[in-house]
Amino acid sequence: MYKKYLRLFFVFLFSFEFLIPSFALNEKQKAFIEDLSARIGVPCKKFMFGVEGKSDEPTSPDNVPCALVPIRNIPEHKECMKAMFGSSGDAEYMRYYLGGKLSTDETVEKRVSYSVERMSGDTPQSLTFIITYGDESVGRIAVGPISLGSASNPEIGYSIKKEYSGKGITKSAVRCILDIMREMTFGKKYQFKKVRATAKPDNKASNAILSGLGFKKSSKMVDDGYGKENEYFYEFG
Repeated sequence: MYKKYLRLFFVFLFSFEFLIPSFALNEKQKAFIEDLSARIGVPCKKFMFGVEGKSDEPTSPDNVPCALVPIRNIPEHKECMKAMFGSSGDAEYMRYYLGGKLSTDETVEKRVSYSVERMSGDTPQSLTFIITYGDESVGRIAVGPISLGSASNPEIGYSIKKEYSGKGITKSAVRCILDIMREMTFGKKYQFKKVRATAKPDNKASNAILSGLGFKKSSKMVDDGYGKENEYFYEFG
């Protein structure tokens, strides 16, 4: 009888790990997180984070509640992406992304659909999230390609709306997605060894984020088609 109740307790505890904490997420956002959580075996709470201050110490999640919400073909997510990469974006601010060229809104919507497609099914090929800050959609972060049951070294990319830059949101979001990947590795379904990232040499903010989170810079710069960039790797211990 004792073992029976002990087993029920752990089942309850495990289930609790996959519940959404009560804060600024709406019902759709909660549903999106719960769906991906179940498919990749990562507790819902791992998608939530607080913004780090200038001291590099985490603040209370109750202060500025944030989350990584799986991208979907909904107006809110499309408008967030258009505000960064589309016709309403700031070309000068976005000079570090995609060669500094803004896209048409139609192209941005196609990219959203492509990202959603790659996240579908029981074994997503990549992970793309909309970064929420309070109740606002403020940025995008993605990692891929990923594969089930085999070692892979995906690449991480991120961007944030101009008006939300400099608040520590991006660094906190990168830390959050690394924690998600680490949890995926603990589950034994995925075998991430390291993750790659690149940053333009004069993009001080991005270089500081990567080095501050433990990414190690390669000795030589690389060119992936958008000019020379610093190359970084984060290794999962």
